[in-house]
Amino acid sequence: MDNSAPFEKLAEYDTIVISRYGYDNINQLKQGVFQKAEGKKLRWISPEQEDAIERFVKNGGRLFLHHDGHCYYSQNGGIERLAKTGHEGHPLKIPVTMKPTGLLPVLTEGVTDFEVSDEEFRMDLDESTTTVFLESYSETNGRTPQGWAHDYGKGKVVVFVPGHDRHSLESPMVDKCISNIVTWLSK
Repeated sequence: MDNSAPFEKLAEYDTIVISRYGYDNINQLKQGVFQKAEGKKLRWISPEQEDAIERFVKNGGRLFLHHDGHCYYSQNGGIERLAKTGHEGHPLKIPVTMKPTGLLPVLTEGVTDFEVSDEEFRMDLDESTTTVFLESYSETNGRTPQGWAHDYGKGKVVVFVPGHDRHSLESPMVDKCISNIVTWLSK
């Protein structure tokens, strides 16, 4: 976790990627990095830094929020506005079936239905404000959005949830989705 990101120089970049994984989160939770904002305690970036990222995207930047890269921020803050949702937690990691929705097919080109053990985040995503391109199904949790994308101002945002651990990241279909996302954001 590098909190020395050049927030004052974001305009010099084309794309920002925020990606976090379970192992890192365990250590950071122990250190209190992800505690809810109370008084002067803040999450890993301040609300002002979230706003800087939001301005970056509004002005034409691209943002890729991977796995829980869209989680643990200020309620209704810049990252939640960019992601179009807050994070309300998740049940345990379980086997799920991932399926492309057929929407925004450039992000799932070459991707077929696949199974992976991963988390199905609980969130308040208003799907009318974005395009869900990947969803999961499980007997336990039903349908859950797993990937969505939208324009934001002059920029683009992609949120892609699969990738909790090495096994999920090593899935050829997860790898293909990530490759498609990076290519799409670079155009």
